[in-house]
Amino acid sequence: MPRIHNPLAPVPDGVEEHPHQNFVIRLEFYVLAEGEYVVSPYIEGSRGGSLVEKRFPLQAQFKTKDEARAAALEAGRKLIAAGL
Repeated sequence: MPRIHNPLAPVPDGVEEHPHQNFVIRLEFYVLAEGEYVVSPYIEGSRGGSLVEKRFPLQAQFKTKDEARAAALEAGRKLIAAGL
């Protein structure tokens, strides 16, 4: 699904895709002024013949991109295992 461009929205520092089962966990990273990271993760895929896109918030700031990635992937895998 195409995203609508909002010129006032922050631009991600990077976007990654991580396959898991029949889904892809997408991670959008943002760097705060303090140098810490936040991540906006969502899951895309198909379940029962329907396309699924689910965003899930992580209300945390991380010192490194690796910490943000690990937390988001763990949360995404748990959501997939729970049936979204």
